Amino acid sequence: MSSQFDQKIDGHRKRVLETRRRIVTAAIELMREENINPTAEQIAVRANIGRRTVFRHFKNMEGLIQLITLELAKPLAIVPAALKSSDWQGQMYEIMNRRLAMFELFMPFQRASEAHRHSSPTLQAVYDNYVSSMRSRLIRALPPEISDRQPLLEAIDVALSLEVWQTLRVKQNLSVADSSAVIETLLSHLLSPYPNGPCVPPDVAEG
Repeated sequence: MSSQFDQKIDGHRKRVLETRRRIVTAAIELMREENINPTAEQIAVRANIGRRTVFRHFKNMEGLIQLITLELAKPLAIVPAALKSSDWQGQMYEIMNRRLAMFELFMPFQRASEAHRHSSPTLQAVYDNYVSSMRSRLIRALPPEISDRQPLLEAIDVALSLEVWQTLRVKQNLSVADSSAVIETLLSHLLSPYPNGPCVPPDVAEG
């Protein structure tokens, strides 16, 4: 009797988890298609479930967006691979390429989460940690003659920011290649007055 009861609970739990997976997958697919704020009705249609089922699993859309954002933020917590360049300018361009690839991957979800971020302490904390982490890694890669110059450091940080990437890709409607070329031009102009040299420190990593 107990075994049958346990099997029923396990079966119900599996169905719940499978339904939640379908809801999350449907929402992610819609966001990748530039629908940055999908409705419960759109998610239900994509997941092939009823609209009420969506709200049985998530009280509101903010809860769903929060779950997706937290799941997508997990890779950012993984210790990144060490950079390959032995000089600091080479490392800066590696940092640029890694950031831009990450921005392009996460941009649809970032735009969706931004609509809810200011009303959600959890999302705000994820965003603040993300920005702080990227800035710390940038500072570690720069020589002191650059990192100690506040205006120059801020200019480099802005040039390599998600906000600039979004402006180029969305507002100015540039391709990935053209957007990358713009940012590389900005970075090269900012770094060109400074002689290249060994990286500081030699094993700095960047995601």
